[in-house]
Amino acid sequence: MGLRELTIAVWVIDTGPLSNFAVTGHLNVLQRLAPGGRLAVPDVVAAELAQAADPLIRGIVNLLWLDTHALASDEEIEAFARFARLLDTQKGRNQGECAVLALAEVHQWEAVIDDEPAVRRGRRQGLVVHRTGKLLCDAINQGIFTRPEGVDVVAALRDAGYRLPFGAEEFIAWAEANGLLGNAT
Repeated sequence: MGLRELTIAVWVIDTGPLSNFAVTGHLNVLQRLAPGGRLAVPDVVAAELAQAADPLIRGIVNLLWLDTHALASDEEIEAFARFARLLDTQKGRNQGECAVLALAEVHQWEAVIDDEPAVRRGRRQGLVVHRTGKLLCDAINQGIFTRPEGVDVVAALRDAGYRLPFGAEEFIAWAEANGLLGNAT
């Protein structure tokens, strides 16, 4: 019997989750949840982070557990162009989401995006797409923090202006209604 290649999932993440976890002081949660403790970002996302006004967001690109990937192969560029046609990229919008989806598709990675049209498009293309709400539930289920601490993280994200489909007070009920929480307290 021959050796099988062990494949580890790679998460490629968009600007929104990264920057909002950074400004609320919760980047360590993303690192702890990510397969192998590493995240990937497209060069487009790295550029967005590097140009941010907030030094906490600019500093993300220097994290040792964050790998930047340039879209360079013909396949990556073609996938990016296809997603750009499918999503509104006028005025530079959704460039990061398109790059995340392109890398996820080409390399069979998992995307971490919260933008609803990009999430829908990625899932229609058969990609695994994670959203912040699910990641917070995973953090609770894995004992990274408790349910009350999860509520506090949601409150911090909302206070920072991050749009989530629930408020802090609705988070646990939303998670339970969607079957995302185990028996963690």
